[in-house]
Amino acid sequence: MSIKRKFIFFYIVTLLCVGIILYIEKESKINNYLIERTNIAKINYNSLYNEYKKIADIIFLTQINQKEILEIFSQANKVSKVEQQNIRNTLYRNLDNVYALLNSYNLRQLHFHLPNSDSFLRFHRPEKFGDSLVGIRDTIEFVNKYKKPIDGFEEGRIFNGYRFVYPLFFEDIHIGSVEVSFSTSEFAKEYDMDYGSTSFFLVSKKLVDQKVFEDEQDNYSVSFLDDFYILNEKDTINQVSKMKEISKGIKNTKTIENKIYDGVGFSISSPDNLDTITFIPILNSITQSVSAVHIIKHKSIYIKNKIVLTNILLVVLFTLISLIFYFLYLNFRHKKELQDKIDLAVAHMRHQDMILHRQSKAAALGEMIDAIGHQWKTPLSIIRLYAQDIGYILKTDNNIDKKELLFYLNKILFQTEHLNETIDSFREFFRPLSNIEDVILKELIDNTLVIVKDEMIQYNIIPSITGDFDTKVCLVPNEFKHVILNLIKNSKDAFIENNTKDRVINFHIKQLNVNEIELQISDNAGGIPKNVIEHIFEPNFSIKSQDIGTGIGLYISKQILDKIGAEINVENIDNGTKFIIIIYKACELRNIANHKKNLK
Repeated sequence: MSIKRKFIFFYIVTLLCVGIILYIEKESKINNYLIERTNIAKINYNSLYNEYKKIADIIFLTQINQKEILEIFSQANKVSKVEQQNIRNTLYRNLDNVYALLNSYNLRQLHFHLPNSDSFLRFHRPEKFGDSLVGIRDTIEFVNKYKKPIDGFEEGRIFNGYRFVYPLFFEDIHIGSVEVSFSTSEFAKEYDMDYGSTSFFLVSKKLVDQKVFEDEQDNYSVSFLDDFYILNEKDTINQVSKMKEISKGIKNTKTIENKIYDGVGFSISSPDNLDTITFIPILNSITQSVSAVHIIKHKSIYIKNKIVLTNILLVVLFTLISLIFYFLYLNFRHKKELQDKIDLAVAHMRHQDMILHRQSKAAALGEMIDAIGHQWKTPLSIIRLYAQDIGYILKTDNNIDKKELLFYLNKILFQTEHLNETIDSFREFFRPLSNIEDVILKELIDNTLVIVKDEMIQYNIIPSITGDFDTKVCLVPNEFKHVILNLIKNSKDAFIENNTKDRVINFHIKQLNVNEIELQISDNAGGIPKNVIEHIFEPNFSIKSQDIGTGIGLYISKQILDKIGAEINVENIDNGTKFIIIIYKACELRNIANHKKNLK
């Protein structure tokens, strides 16, 4: 995969991750807000419901649970149906004014029931009585059976409402029950006035079809939820218009119905996200099944603002991420181009180093050939002289002395052996070995000096070796010989240029610490000018004349030592120069040091 494609891939992945994180954060905040709105609506609902219960209790205690009313109603179980009508009329006349007054304060129903749960008197429909409420009104059955009050929402024969049912006793005898109920539409109206909302009730379609008188079912009409009706009352509260306002744009009605049947309140956001819509399921007091739902719309721009803010943040972050990735890509491309240039420059430098190394080898080869000439000149002269003597003896002396002839032949053989040793030393130097190994430093110096022995004799240069002779060091032997030969050549050239007398090159081997060995190579050739001494290891730098100096010898020497982790430094001493080479004592120590360096 190309770098550009990788950047595009990670760019897309980053955008997706940021988008998902922001989406999850937004949904979490909105969900928490909806839960909070639901809890607030429940608290408000329960608070208002408790107020209604207090009102119902007051009505029961002050207006109904009175001796006069109880005495009238107690006769209903003892007389005929004709006489029951008289009792019904009497009871109605005694409470009609009270009912009319309470009705103006949201009281919907005042309903008396006989102990067998038959309807005795409906103040809102006095002409409808005598029907059994068994199987229709669970709360009335419960009160007449257990002689305990109960309250809650319940569907009736005509209307639904919040029913507060109380048992009635006269002289400690159970004589039936009475119900005080309030309209759900009035409950919604008061809820809206108290809490600044818009709300309405939906009633279970199944309950309405099952319980409401057939001629009263036109009080209900279909709603936006298939399983629920809305109460279509002809009063100042237009429930249908509320429903149309709140349900506008809601589509997932089946999901909403399923959640209502779970019996737990919940909230959703309106389609335009400017309102929250809360659904509070209302359970039957006896069966605990869902009988109705209170739907509340509350103005709130929190969700709208949260969505807008998230979208703005998304745009800002996407823009910022895009800019970051763009500049990262430009920076990476710039670094790649720079790295390519560096790699090209390094390759060029390596190529130049290779050329310099070859030039150094060629220069060394020239010097070695010159040294071979010096090394072979004397032995060849001696061999020639002895060969001439043998020839003369063979021509002039008929009585050849074999001992004398053998003497000359042995001399020739000795000189040829010297020639053979010389050529072996040069061949060993030029053998292309590059393996690093542990060698005895003094022996390596001795083998190097053999190569230039005759040249040093020619120029009256005396080498000396001092220090720890048995010390082993870690290096590439042939390449290190090259370093020593370069330093010897520089000293020789300085001796000649400065016309130095008593020419000495000293090799001093010293243990620097437990890991390193120091080799000091010093001469008395006059030293290096202070203004150039710090540049002598640079390529193509030389203080010699052009006919004897190339400026690559010390540079190549430093490169050779750098490869094996050695160091080379230079300093002027009294009337001379000292080169200091620090080498690892053994290859094992060098490997450990390199490993630690890599770890750092």
